[in-house]
Amino acid sequence: MGSKFTTNISGSTIGAFSQGDHAVVTGHVTGGAAIPFTQQQHKAAIKDAQAALVHDQDALERIDERLYEALNQFLTMARKIQVEQQSLADVQAKMKETLDDVWAQQAAKGLRPQVLPKTLEVAESLLKHPAMAEVVKHLLAG
Repeated sequence: MGSKFTTNISGSTIGAFSQGDHAVVTGHVTGGAAIPFTQQQHKAAIKDAQAALVHDQDALERIDERLYEALNQFLTMARKIQVEQQSLADVQAKMKETLDDVWAQQAAKGLRPQVLPKTLEVAESLLKHPAMAEVVKHLLAG
């Protein structure tokens, strides 16, 4: 009977075992690229986006009074998403699911589909976050 070795490296599984003079190495990638930031950095980015949201509150309410509420709810929920030891694709999927849930709730309250001007601070802040940039692009005006 030989030795067996398995490890997990950044979402990839690599295994090896040996029997006598022969070794077999196997491996596969699961989950894609690791998230490029820590949980603390994620929370700091959300905090920055929340501060920008407060700054833009009047402008958002001129577009639709429920828009501020929807973005605030999304950021509050997004702040709780675990990002460490997750792939970027997994975190983006969680962010998209969260945004879709919030938008569906707000649409039920009468929020019309809107696009955010990219000039708003909250839009700029959301685009800086690697996991949120792809998710919120459809909310932004050209």
